[in-house]
Formats: sequence, structure tokens, C-alpha cells
Amino acid sequence: MIKFFKRLILLVVLVWIAAIVYVLAVPVELNIQGRSQYPTLPNGCESVAASVAMSAQGVPITAETFAADYLPKAAAGTANPEDAYIGDPSSDSGYYCYPQALARGMNAFLSTQNTSLRAKTHKLVPLTEVLLRLHMNRPVIVWTTVDDEKPARSESVVWNVNGEEIHPYTNLHAVVIDGIDDFQVHLVDSVNGDRWLPLTTFAPLYYQMGLRAVYFTG
Repeated sequence: MIKFFKRLILLVVLVWIAAIVYVLAVPVELNIQGRSQYPTLPNGCESVAASVAMSAQGVPITAETFAADYLPKAAAGTANPEDAYIGDPSSDSGYYCYPQALARGMNAFLSTQNTSLRAKTHKLVPLTEVLLRLHMNRPVIVWTTVDDEKPARSESVVWNVNGEEIHPYTNLHAVVIDGIDDFQVHLVDSVNGDRWLPLTTFAPLYYQMGLRAVYFTG
């Protein structure tokens, strides 16, 4: 029995290593059409990412319509970013949301369309899963930083939500990954433009931002 479990563990490790080698060695380019979030959504990177990703999957919607009609929103200090976008993405006073809120908004729209496509997320989505889904020809929305610097939080702004003090991020950014090649990921970025970023730069930022991602099923 002990030998069996040792062999099983070895097999799992070998499969994991093979998966890593595969997602890093085999290039993928989905060639998704990006767009800027300016001027209509100065703080709407999540809405643009959702629009771009769903449109690429054959279910088009403008970022402005998504932000206005489907994205759950709440005033600062009244909700957690997991539950709603904080503020208004079409204003300079908007903040951000996390995958749970974005996926809920995306599914609110997708459920009105003739499609089985659904947005999903879970806690701590590893980078290997992101890249494997990319190899399934599915773009993935990921949370990183807008300046490629480590995550920073405001020292002067604090939200008190259900007894929790939240200092909001000042450089959080959501983008779509639609390619990998030569140890670089291709980002459909509504602020910096479509670009390639070395994995050695992206991976630490993605992990520091909490392994947050929205992907598609169906």
C-alpha cells in the first residue's frame, strides 16, 4: 500500500511537471482585439477586460453597456470588492472589483444570451491553470498591476466594511491574457496597450495580487 501511494505521488508530480513544460514550451496566440478604457471608462479595466474576452468568445457586448447594466456596483465603504465594483468605473472616483464580482456581472449578461458560456473563478487560481486554459483557446482575465510594479495600497484612504479595514490598492489592474510564447505572456491591456511581458515580470505580480483570475467554461 505504501509503495502504491509513493508511485501515485510520483505520477502526480510527473504529470504536473509535464503540464508546466507543455504550457511553457508550446506557443499560443489568440489574437484578441483590444481597446482602450479611455475616455469613457477611466477606471473600468475590469469592464473592458470582460467585454473584450466575451466578445472574443462570440458573445459581444460593449464595455460601456456591461459597466452600466451588468457590473454589480457599490459605494466606497459599503461593500467588499469581492461583492461589487467599488465606485463608478465611468468616473475618476472609481476603484475596482475582484473576480467574484466581475464573474457575477459577466454571468448576468451571458444568461441573457443564447450560449452555454459561463464565467468562473475560484480562490487562488495558479498560473499553470491560467496557461492551460489558454491552451484550450480560452482567454483568461487576470489581476496584476498597471505599472508592473509590486502592489501598492493607499495610506490615506480606508474603507470600513463589516468590521474590516480595507486600504484600497492604488495600482491594481485587470487585463486579458491571450498568448504565450518564448517565456512571455501577451496582455490585452486597456491602459498600456496590447503587449508582451516576460513571465519573470508577470508571474510575481500575479502571485502578489492574490492569484486572481476569471476564466470561461461551457
